[in-house]
Amino acid sequence: MFMAKTAKKISYVGVGALILLTLLMGAPGLTSAKDNAANKNQCDMSGNLQALSKIDTSGTLDYFQKIKQELDLRKAILKNVIACAEAEAKKIKTDLDNVGINDPDISSLKTKLSGRLDEAIRYYDGQLAKVNDLGITGTQDLSKEILVWRQGTYAQLASTVVNLILWSNNQGLFRKAETRLFQIGQTVTVYKIIGNEEIQGAFGDAEVALSKAKGQNAAAKDAFIRYPAVPDTISPIKDSLAALADVYQKFFDVSDAIQKVLPH
Repeated sequence: MFMAKTAKKISYVGVGALILLTLLMGAPGLTSAKDNAANKNQCDMSGNLQALSKIDTSGTLDYFQKIKQELDLRKAILKNVIACAEAEAKKIKTDLDNVGINDPDISSLKTKLSGRLDEAIRYYDGQLAKVNDLGITGTQDLSKEILVWRQGTYAQLASTVVNLILWSNNQGLFRKAETRLFQIGQTVTVYKIIGNEEIQGAFGDAEVALSKAKGQNAAAKDAFIRYPAVPDTISPIKDSLAALADVYQKFFDVSDAIQKVLPH
């Protein structure tokens, strides 16, 4: 009787860490729909998790058979969790390594972050190698250990990498905005309408807005340069994109003002 109650109790102990690890799988961004579908299939552990919570509800297994079934399921889930996490780290590293960065300070950070992702991949390899030799308590302890490491170390690393890739991709948008402002200035000059107060005011507003957006973009770069002293790298990126959106609104305002004075 004691063994039966103990077996039932054991089936639920430590499942929480495995479930949390399962829920935490999945890159923080930058994956395509195809990648997301593949990752979902690879990291789908719902069947084994459900089986773990319902071991021998029919009562046909003895105590030792239940223990073996539970241990096999725990090992299978944990191996899948670790493999999924490692695949995620490898995908983020590939995305980072494929980003072209000319800025020497940011390039240095890129190299550093790529190295830390290599460390994360080696960490997962090391944890995976331990699983076969574990008992039930060992799988519980390792699940908790990986969960704590992932939340305390990996999560910040991964989000910083994703944000750096985003910032790098945004630089093309800022270059296009500068080109667009130059083209608008040329239009104003060619049509000799630079003396028009409405156009001049709208063009001046666009120049100010672009200067502000570039300042916000520089602040985002500075946050990366100062990382990890400045852990929040996404807020300045959002600010810079919001400022850039205002720039394009100012471009529309200039265009509307020009259309009013051009011959139709």
